[in-house]
Amino acid sequence: MKLSRIYCLASWLVLLAVFSSCQRPEIISETKVFDNQVWNRFDILEFNFNITKPDMTYDVMLNFEHTEKYYTDHLTANITFYMPGGSMRSRDYTFKLKNEKLEWLGNVANKTITHELPIILGMKFPEAGSYKMRLESKMTKFNLENIKSVGLNIKPSK
Repeated sequence: MKLSRIYCLASWLVLLAVFSSCQRPEIISETKVFDNQVWNRFDILEFNFNITKPDMTYDVMLNFEHTEKYYTDHLTANITFYMPGGSMRSRDYTFKLKNEKLEWLGNVANKTITHELPIILGMKFPEAGSYKMRLESKMTKFNLENIKSVGLNIKPSK
C-alpha cells in the first residue's frame, strides 16, 4: 500500500514539473529598429497580430531601447488597438524610465538601456481575429533622438 502511494505521488510530481516547465507561446514579439536612432514624431508604428483564444488573458508589453544619452526620464506615447470587428481602444501612456535617484530603471548594457514596459497586464481581447496596434510618440520633440528600437510583446498571462 505504501509503495502505491509513493508511485502516485511521484506521478503527480512528474506531471507538475512537465506542466510548470511549459512556456506559453508569444502571440507577437516584433521590434522596429531605428537605423539612425531617431524616432520622428509622425513616424507611427504599426504591429499586426492574431488572437485565436479570446477567453484567455494576455500581458501586453512595450519594449523600448535607447542609448544613455536619451534626454529625459520618461516616454509618452499614444497606443491604439484596432479590433477585428472595427472598434478601437486608444489611450495616452506615460512610462517612467528613471527612479528618484535618476538611475535608469531598465537593463543597462554597453551604453544601451532596455525597458520592458507594461501596457496592459491581464488584457482580455473581445474576439478572435486579426488585430492591429498603432503606436505614436507623444513626446514634445519632433525628432526623438537616441532611440534604438521599439517593440511589442504579447503573451498569455501567467
